[in-house]
Amino acid sequence: MSRRTCVPVIVSGLLVNILLCIGAVSAAERSAASPPSVNRVLTLDGESDFVRVPNVPALHEFTNAITMELWFKASSFYPDTGHVNSLLRKNIWSGEENFFLRFRTMDGAPCLEVSAGANIGTLRVCHEFQTGRWYHLAGTYDGSTIVAYINGARIDSKSASGSMYIDGADLYLGKGDPEFSQGEYFHGALDEIRLWNAARAEEEIQATMFTLLSGKEEGLVAYWSFDDGTTRDQSGHGVHGLLPQIAESEPLAKHVQVETEPQAQLPPGTRERARDRIVHIEEGIIRKIPDVPRLCDTLDVRKEKVSIGDCKLYCEQEGSGTALVLLHGGPGATHHGFHPYFSRAAEFARVVYYDQRGCGLSDYEPGSSYCVDQAADDLDRLREALGIDQWVVLGHSYGGLLAQCYAMKYPESLKGLVLTCASTGLHGPSLSSRQRDFISPRERQKMSQIRSEPGLSTPLLIYNNFLNGDWKRQSYYRPTREQIARIALYGWVHDNGFNGIMSRSANAVDLAGVFAECPIPTLIIEAKWDMSWNTDKPEQIRENHPHAKFVMLEESGHSSFADEPEAFFATLKDFLNGLSSVSPGKLNAWKESLQRSEDNPATLVNNLGWGQRSNREIASKYDKAWLRQISDAGTWLKIGFALYDAKRYDDALSAFTRMQETAGGNQARKVIAIIWQGHMLDLLDRRDEAIAKYREAAEMRVNMEYRHDQYGLAYNPASYAKERISSPFVRLENRSMD
Repeated sequence: MSRRTCVPVIVSGLLVNILLCIGAVSAAERSAASPPSVNRVLTLDGESDFVRVPNVPALHEFTNAITMELWFKASSFYPDTGHVNSLLRKNIWSGEENFFLRFRTMDGAPCLEVSAGANIGTLRVCHEFQTGRWYHLAGTYDGSTIVAYINGARIDSKSASGSMYIDGADLYLGKGDPEFSQGEYFHGALDEIRLWNAARAEEEIQATMFTLLSGKEEGLVAYWSFDDGTTRDQSGHGVHGLLPQIAESEPLAKHVQVETEPQAQLPPGTRERARDRIVHIEEGIIRKIPDVPRLCDTLDVRKEKVSIGDCKLYCEQEGSGTALVLLHGGPGATHHGFHPYFSRAAEFARVVYYDQRGCGLSDYEPGSSYCVDQAADDLDRLREALGIDQWVVLGHSYGGLLAQCYAMKYPESLKGLVLTCASTGLHGPSLSSRQRDFISPRERQKMSQIRSEPGLSTPLLIYNNFLNGDWKRQSYYRPTREQIARIALYGWVHDNGFNGIMSRSANAVDLAGVFAECPIPTLIIEAKWDMSWNTDKPEQIRENHPHAKFVMLEESGHSSFADEPEAFFATLKDFLNGLSSVSPGKLNAWKESLQRSEDNPATLVNNLGWGQRSNREIASKYDKAWLRQISDAGTWLKIGFALYDAKRYDDALSAFTRMQETAGGNQARKVIAIIWQGHMLDLLDRRDEAIAKYREAAEMRVNMEYRHDQYGLAYNPASYAKERISSPFVRLENRSMD
């Protein structure tokens, strides 16, 4: 950050500091619109300074979406718990706010709060904000989710719903409720304050956070840069602050990126964690991975390829006692990720490692077809080949989904079930993955450069990406270069197309409610910092296994057995030692409940895929009685696509209408349902009705990418709906055969 000096200016009794930045402007920082040579920022004293922005028609453009963003540098925060420093707020009276961006002190530290209205809710995000340092903040709402961004990175989100309510109250910068927290004044500097009438995506925020705007950008409602010496709105919509002209000053530069990635100073001997947010960028691109041996070759394990009929599975064993088989993730990873950690379990169990069909060192034989059901059959054939009557099945990540499917199909083969950071197999609403939350903009830029580099093999892509921060997506502790080399060489090895085929099969599985009566002893181990999912995931899998033992590890990421081995293996040992047999009566009762679930039409639909074969089966069994029986919007999307494939456009229109009705407050699903209603109306030659649907979808202003890969279709609902108003939908054929 360049050196800055403050020039105080007295305006009508209000002391306003215009902070001057002295330094050269780099080419990357310049706006294409030839930015002014003067940079000013609004500085406020935390006691009485603020800017009032009178209510104008433009501020009523927020209906179902908003983005608030700004730069700030705090001089101090209120120290008392619960007290507030307000950055931006429309309607400052308690309980009547239209939207706001502010800080609330919790346990002595400032937490960011984002709200799209009192009737919608507030997202609170605690972060290690430091005084005297510039940060970029953004808060968005898209009708279904509130999201907070710090320095361009998505930090947290919260499900929320409802239309925004905008009243006639004024908007304030640097001030909040006059009857709380001494007026909720902000003490520090503000700059580049922007309001948008759409929920901007992470990539959009990153693309403009370091540049000046022209003021003509689509969706921009208000823009205060302060560079002209006033609080005038630069968007052309007349959203002007009531602050008179400010005197000229000398040429300056805008904020630079250096301080947006704070570098934590770790104590000697401390392992670096993803949440320490330390940035490492390698010079150039590495073309050769260090030659490191497989860990299997250094361990005392029994190795063999075991025939299960139509293929051989690579298998390793060590230890004795209760048989414990490990199901690796992916789809497409290998058993190698369990080494060397599960050698601890060999002290109290017979540990069985194996590579699933099509992965690692096992045969690449598709059999009838790669699918979850076949993988479950393979696992039980392996049990028989190894001479094991019953075993404990431990599934990690996608392996956890496979473990649950195996338990449903072969419950008599199980002594126990262990799910560690496991895929839930649930299709209900959930928060988006946190995998990119600790990856900085610079690291993302570097990884984008790596992905665009021609001639890099998959191992080289993995190796280079991990060296430049990609490990933070799922790992908790930073791996060594040797560990990264092993991950690249041995951790992600599978048949061509395996991941895509198996992912589609896995996505068709719906496990909602099926373990309510499960009598098999079950252990669930979750990790607080497993960024593969969001904070709502542990409770979701816990609720779906109401009789399971649940353990949360506090200092672990996706591979908790590697991050907290002492706690993990002590828990696993206690579970295995405490196992008892399951009564045949309880097991039969559960199997009967599973059969009843199989007869449910929603189960039928969700156990099938998205391709032509599955859609033919769904369409052939479709009954209009389903309109009363099924209440899940995601299920109706699949039914609608199946009926569309069958060219039953009237029935498909009913399905997409039902999808809209069951979407509730989920704006994402609702807008898709409305767009596909428009598609069906187009195909039924009801063009005027189709245009009305596209217009309804466009007015929702949902801005994010959706994909229907089976049709080769990817679109942003807001812009796509506008296109369909001008030109009708043309039928697309399903490219997937299942």
